[in-house]
Amino acid sequence: MALPENMKLIRNELELIHAFLKEIGRKGWRGEVTETWIGQVRRLAYDMEDIVDQFIYVVSENNQKGSWWDYIKKTIKKPEYLFSLDEIASEINRINRELKQLSKSRDRWTKPLDSWADIPPVSYETGQESYLPGHDFSVNDEELVGIDKNRETLLESLHSEDCSLRIIAV
Repeated sequence: MALPENMKLIRNELELIHAFLKEIGRKGWRGEVTETWIGQVRRLAYDMEDIVDQFIYVVSENNQKGSWWDYIKKTIKKPEYLFSLDEIASEINRINRELKQLSKSRDRWTKPLDSWADIPPVSYETGQESYLPGHDFSVNDEELVGIDKNRETLLESLHSEDCSLRIIAV
């Protein structure tokens, strides 16, 4: 594939990456594996931006108009220009390989985590309505020793007729 066509594909991919990063930024943190993968995508996007900048610079340097003497100097420097384009093409190939690898990594490491969300929650037969973070359902209230007095004090405070505002730490 020709270099300008590759650059167009890189530009399109970069636009999608920027849109993805904006969207994921609005949604917030999604887990350590996903955050690591997003960091890798972000680093690759930086590399892609650098290649686009380098391509624009090399092409614009070669296409500047000038005197006949400038034209002769450019003709002499032509191999240097071609070498720069060859380096850019090599970098684009590397970026394309990394894009494919990142896609495979995402499928390998983040898809299994997403499928765990489909697992239904465990139903507890202890009479408690739902799982609350930080609550350990493996210990029944009856098994706890020495909390009766504190529980009674808390319940009295909650049910008291005094309607003033209060804060109760549990």
